[in-house]
Amino acid sequence: MLALGATALAFSATTLSTTLNFGPDHALTWLTPTSLAALGWGLGLALLCSLAGRRLAAALGLMALTALVALVAQAPSDPYFAASLQAWEQGRFIRFHGLARWIGWLWPYLAMLWLLSRLTAREADPA
Repeated sequence: MLALGATALAFSATTLSTTLNFGPDHALTWLTPTSLAALGWGLGLALLCSLAGRRLAAALGLMALTALVALVAQAPSDPYFAASLQAWEQGRFIRFHGLARWIGWLWPYLAMLWLLSRLTAREADPA
């Protein structure tokens, strides 16, 4: 249920973000064959990982986050970022954008710390 909920949340958040940035007429333009395939693969992998134990799932999550942070660090800057900033009313979204930027920078590292704590935690005795 958690994997389905996360997929629904991702779908909703991406649609809302696209709507706010480009208008209601373009709300679902992000739905391309590639994005739908990626959403399906992500859901399938999440369902597969739900069968793993806690420690294995934490180790897989830590490896995935580390790889993704490394990939993002190598990625070029977004060419559409400057254009979308110019389209915004100055000051209207500046606080939201600043908060979103900080969250975007910090969440992977906080998630890595949490996953490391899950890996190093001792299993509770069943007695």
